[in-house]
Amino acid sequence: MPEASTTEAIAALKARDDVEYAEPNYLLHVEATPNDPSFGQLYAMNLIGAPQAWDITTGNRGVVVAVIDEGIDVTHPDLQANIWTNPSPGSLPGITGDINGYDFRGNSGSIPTESHATHVAGTIGAVGNNSIGVTGVNWNVRIRPVRALGVDGFGKFYDIAQGILYAAGLPADDGHGGTVQPASGAKIINLSLGGPDTDTTLHSAIISATMAGALVVAAAGNAGTSAPHYPAAYPEVLAVAAVGPDGAPASYSSFGSYVALRAPGGNFELGDATDGVFSAIWDFANGRPDYAWAEGTSMASPHVAGVAALLLAQTPSLTASELRSRLTSYAVGPATQYGVGLVNAYNSLTQRHGPPTQVYALLYSGVTEEFLQRVAAQPDGSFAFNNVEAGHYLVYAATDESSDQQLGVPGRLWGAFGGPATPTDITVLSAAPYPASFTIGFPAQIQPNHTLATANGLAIGGYTRAILADTLQLDVYRVRIPSLGTYTFETSGWVGSCGWALEEATAILLFDAGGSLITYTPDFTDPGHFNYCSRLTRSLTPGTYYVGVAGAFNGLQYQLQARTGS
Repeated sequence: MPEASTTEAIAALKARDDVEYAEPNYLLHVEATPNDPSFGQLYAMNLIGAPQAWDITTGNRGVVVAVIDEGIDVTHPDLQANIWTNPSPGSLPGITGDINGYDFRGNSGSIPTESHATHVAGTIGAVGNNSIGVTGVNWNVRIRPVRALGVDGFGKFYDIAQGILYAAGLPADDGHGGTVQPASGAKIINLSLGGPDTDTTLHSAIISATMAGALVVAAAGNAGTSAPHYPAAYPEVLAVAAVGPDGAPASYSSFGSYVALRAPGGNFELGDATDGVFSAIWDFANGRPDYAWAEGTSMASPHVAGVAALLLAQTPSLTASELRSRLTSYAVGPATQYGVGLVNAYNSLTQRHGPPTQVYALLYSGVTEEFLQRVAAQPDGSFAFNNVEAGHYLVYAATDESSDQQLGVPGRLWGAFGGPATPTDITVLSAAPYPASFTIGFPAQIQPNHTLATANGLAIGGYTRAILADTLQLDVYRVRIPSLGTYTFETSGWVGSCGWALEEATAILLFDAGGSLITYTPDFTDPGHFNYCSRLTRSLTPGTYYVGVAGAFNGLQYQLQARTGS
C-alpha cells in the first residue's frame, strides 16, 4: 500500500479519539547570512552600552544560556572556557562520551561544528579580555549547546521542541525511546531560528520552558514584513528585531506587534561586509576556528540573550518575567514597530535611562577663547557666573556623567549660546545680569567648510559632528590656542566605533594661521583592529590654527574633539 500524504495522515489522526491534535512537522531555518572571515571593531557592543555595563559586571559562570541551533564549535579558543559541560560525562541517557549539551538532530551523542551556532554563541559569551578575537556580551558565562538544526540550517519542529525542553532542564525525547534531562535548566534560551508556520508541539514546549523559569529569546525574522514569525511571535517569547551599525532598523528585519526589542543585527546594505556583526565561526575550508561578519535577526537575538545573562550575573534571583521587564523598560527608544527600543545593557543593570548627569555652564574668553569659569546649573537650568570683568565672552554648556567631571566628551551633551559652530559674542560693560538662555543637546550636524576663510570654530574642551560630503576636500575648523601646552584632536564615530562599519576612516591635518601644513596623522589609531579613528597630539604655542579632517568615504559621519593634554 503506498504511503499516505502528509495531509491524509493528519486527517486520519485527527479522526481518532486517542489523538489530541495532529499537524505537519514543518521545518524552521536560521536567520543569518554569513560573510567571509575578517577582523574588526565591535560597534555592536557600543550600541548596546556594553562597555559601560562591563564596569558593573562582565558576567558569571553560574549563569547558563542555552543556544538551540546547529551545533557550536566547543573547541574555539574564544568560546572553550565558557562552554557548559555535563557534570559527569556519559551519565545522561543517549550521551555516550558527550559532555557538551545534546544533539537532537542526530541523537548521536556528539554535536557537529557549525558556523551559525558558533557565531551566535560568540556574541553571547566569547571570552573577554583574553587578547583573542572578539568579546561577547558576557566575558564569563556558561553556554549550553543544543543541536536541533542540520548542516543546511533547517530543523523539524519536533526536534526544536525537544531541544527547548532539554535546555530548560525538562525531560526530552532522546531519540532512542527514552528521555534525556540535564541536572538543571538554563535560565535563558536563545532561538536564532524561525519560520512562517506555527506548531502546537513547539508552542507547548515554549510554554513549559517558560513555566520552568526560562526566558526564551528569539529572532524576529528576516522577511522584512509584519507577518508573524515563529517561534518569535508566540506571546511567551521575547522577539528581537535587527538594527544596523547606524542604529536604524535593517530593511530585512521583520517587525510588528509581536516584536519586543531591537538589537544589533548588522546591515550589509550600508556599504560592505563590515557593516555586519562580527563573531566567532568555524572555517570549514581550512579546518580551524575563525571569525566572520554576518547579518540577520539571528545576530540580534543573542545580544539580548547576552544582556539578560549580565542581569542574572548581577541579580541571580531575577525571574523570567522580571528579566523581560528590565530589558524592555530600560531600552533606548523610541517605541516603533521594531520594538520598544534598542536594548541597553547599562540601563538594564542600573535601572536608569542612562547615567545620572549634571549640566555645567562654561565661560570662555571671546578674544583668546581661554576657558575661564565653570558653574553647575541649577535643576531648572539656571546658572550665573561671578566676578566677570568687562570684556567679550563666549558661553558654552556641557554635561558630565556619574559625576566624573568629564565635559565636552563626544556622545555627551554639548552646546553654546548662539550655536557651537558660531557662538554669539557676549559683551560685558559693567556688573549687571546678562541673559544667555539656550538649550543644549548633541551637536547638530554642521555643513562642512573647506577653506580657512569659512572654517567653523571648535572650542578646546568641546566637540562637533559633521558628515564628509566630498573625499576630495577637507572639512576645516578654526581653533584658537590660548596658552603654551599640549593639545589633542581626535575623531570618533557618531554611533559605535570608528572603522569599516559606517565607512568611518579619517585622517587629521593641522595648519598654522597662514594655512601652512604643520603635521598630519599618517596612521590610524589602531589599524590592527580596523579602528580607523584618528588622533593628533601636538605641543602648540598661543595663536590661531586650523584642523582639517579627511576621509576615505563620502558620507562619512564623524565627531571631532579638541582637548588639552594627550
